[in-house]
Amino acid sequence: MPVRKLPNLSPTRVVELQDALLANADRLLTAALAVLDLGNVGLARSLAILAMEESGKAIAIHERRVEMAYAPEGEPFVNARLENLWASHQEKLELVHRFLAEGAVLVRHRARRPGEEPCLPGNHQTMDSAARRSRPRGWCRRRPSRDPV
Repeated sequence: MPVRKLPNLSPTRVVELQDALLANADRLLTAALAVLDLGNVGLARSLAILAMEESGKAIAIHERRVEMAYAPEGEPFVNARLENLWASHQEKLELVHRFLAEGAVLVRHRARRPGEEPCLPGNHQTMDSAARRSRPRGWCRRRPSRDPV
């Protein structure tokens, strides 16, 4: 089976792709829970794995967006690491595992409210677990301790 290659993406298409991946992962997880409630554990597991793979793609897109802030002018968004991850089930699942082990949460982009600061890649806030529970689909990505900002 031939591997689908990612086209080079404009900044707008990158955000749209990340949002679509997160929305699809959300739909797959919702379906997995519904199927699990019906007693079909195998199908629920398969749907959950598919959701994790979609999440892995969204995480990879997010991480590449952060990298692009420091990349030389004109560097294409799609690089070899992103291409390899896109083609590997194992790498996507490992990326999700690492991301979750860090305690990070990714959310879909939303339109800014008037007077609100833009949410840029790398411009993250930390939420405690109580705040996260009160906003199960809310956002933050913990800033890694190595981040100089």
